[in-house]
Amino acid sequence: MAILTTTQNGLSFAGGTTFIQTGASSLMSIKTDGDVGIGTTNPTRKLQVDSAAGYTLSLNSTQQYLMEFARDGVSEWWFAVNNGDFK
Repeated sequence: MAILTTTQNGLSFAGGTTFIQTGASSLMSIKTDGDVGIGTTNPTRKLQVDSAAGYTLSLNSTQQYLMEFARDGVSEWWFAVNNGDFK
């Protein structure tokens, strides 16, 4: 678990994944590589939002999809970028 400190320039995280929790439930996680998850403790995209119903919306700037919507791990729709054009 990471240590959160405040600095003159804002917040500083050190020591691993940072979790924002209420009680024992993690609401949001920020990994050391910058991936952010809401509803997941192990995001694999720059922004990954998971629902309890099995839906996932993710934004990513380094994989083949810029934005992806999936249900139970299966892509339903996505936006891709090819040479600067949306597909």
